[in-house]
Amino acid sequence: MQMNDLDFTQTDGSWTLTNDTGYALNQSSVKKMVNTILQMQTAWTITTPDADSAYGLDDPDVTTTLTFTDGTSLTVRFGTEATDTTDSLCYLASDAAPTVVYEVNADHKAAFAVTKETLYDATATAETAATTDVVAQYPVGGENDYAASLPD
Repeated sequence: MQMNDLDFTQTDGSWTLTNDTGYALNQSSVKKMVNTILQMQTAWTITTPDADSAYGLDDPDVTTTLTFTDGTSLTVRFGTEATDTTDSLCYLASDAAPTVVYEVNADHKAAFAVTKETLYDATATAETAATTDVVAQYPVGGENDYAASLPD
């Protein structure tokens, strides 16, 4: 999946940044983006749309491309009309239906309001985990170990 300037690769069910495979990536945030595209429902379909600029699709807020294992891909663009006074809807265009514009819930676009920094998962690596987190996860041998408190 490629989203704006971030490029992701899925291997054995785990997502990594293609150009920084060691980066501790928040898996649930990436999965949310993918699931948003694959399970999205439209509020309204505009079958004879105006120019892309009428929907903010000439300079989209988000452009995402999913590439599937069979080599096919799907590119979607999210935009917001410049004169739109509501925050509840946004517009989506897909290369699968290039002559159609969809109105979708704006919450769908919010799933893509991420940066590399906001996708960082501090709990994913032992180097960044706090001591208390490690003790809670692996209590044997940690602070206040029950086994260590038993008499010999």
